[in-house]
Amino acid sequence: MTYKYNPRTEEPSYTTALKQLRPRLADNNIEYHIDGKGNVLYWEDREEGPPTCEEVNQEYQRQLKEFAEQAFYRMRKQNLPEPYDLLLMLHEDIKNGKVESGSFVSIIDNVLQQFPKLK
Repeated sequence: MTYKYNPRTEEPSYTTALKQLRPRLADNNIEYHIDGKGNVLYWEDREEGPPTCEEVNQEYQRQLKEFAEQAFYRMRKQNLPEPYDLLLMLHEDIKNGKVESGSFVSIIDNVLQQFPKLK
């Protein structure tokens, strides 16, 4: 699986599933009500009907799976300095001739060791 630089940070919900299935909801400020099982109770959009409960639940399960697969990536990201700081470290390591043993490499190696790549 290829991991995006910015993985999903919002936890999946029936609302995120519904918005994925019908992107116009957010863009057009369309009102809707959905229960805790994925059933659409109220739907204001006259151009496009609501998705079925089955469609909402399938999308919700897909989002849950994706969110779980990207958990290790989010943990890695939390343990790394900001990209700007990493670039400064790399620049310093290059200037000091420590490309393979400098602070940049050691920080990356520590995080990769703590959160190894999934196979």
